[in-house]
Formats: sequence, structure tokens, C-alpha cells
Amino acid sequence: MIEGQERIGLRLATMAAIAGKKQTDLASECGVSRLTIHRFFKGHSEIKASDFIRLMSLLGVNLEAVISDKMQRISQGVRNDTANDPVLSDVMEVLSTLEKPVRRTLIESLLWWAEQNDIESAATERLRLNLEARRI
Repeated sequence: MIEGQERIGLRLATMAAIAGKKQTDLASECGVSRLTIHRFFKGHSEIKASDFIRLMSLLGVNLEAVISDKMQRISQGVRNDTANDPVLSDVMEVLSTLEKPVRRTLIESLLWWAEQNDIESAATERLRLNLEARRI
């Protein structure tokens, strides 16, 4: 098990319960089995990045907006504020636990989105350079 994965799964399970979302409904809307959602909530398995993004959306978390907000704060010189934003903190924790190819795909998508919205910052440039150098 990846460090922190169980805690994140538990938090997502709690969010689902608060929102009144059943695992069967989430699984159906994500296109995965109920067992996959159950095991992810328990921290016993990983899911694809696209399924994670969809799951977060179903739970009311727009990852693009969260990451965009963080990028904007970084570009404005605001750093290390994840402690003040529990959702952002959880997103960063999840990103840090993903396998490199999944993380790379998410970051490529994020950079594409930033480009489409004319968001250019030192952070986006660093991400591009790290992708090109294959450090991500």
C-alpha cells in the first residue's frame, strides 16, 4: 500500500457518505466496479487517473480548478499554503502517491488546460521543463 493512500481513501469515503453517494452509484458513474471503489476507499488498490478525476468530480471536487488555483497562487508568490486548504492538501497528497506515468499524464493535461486558458507562469514553465527532462 502506498503511504497515505488509506487515509485519502477514507476521506473520500467520508465525502461520499456526507454527499449521500453510494459506492454502487459512484462505480456506475465512473465506469468501474463497486469493488474497485470499495477497495480504493479502503486504501487497498489504485485507480486510473481518469477514474480518480471523475470520482473527485462526482464528490464535488474540481481538480482542474484546485490545481489552477494553486498554480495562480504560486505565480503570485504565495507558496506552501496547502495547510490552509484541506482539499488542496489532499489533492497534493494523492498526486504524490500516484505512479510516475499517471502523474505525468495528469500534469500534461493540466499544462494543456493552462495553455488553453492563457495561464503562463514560472510554475507552468518549471512543469514543462521537468516533463521534457522526464523527471515527472
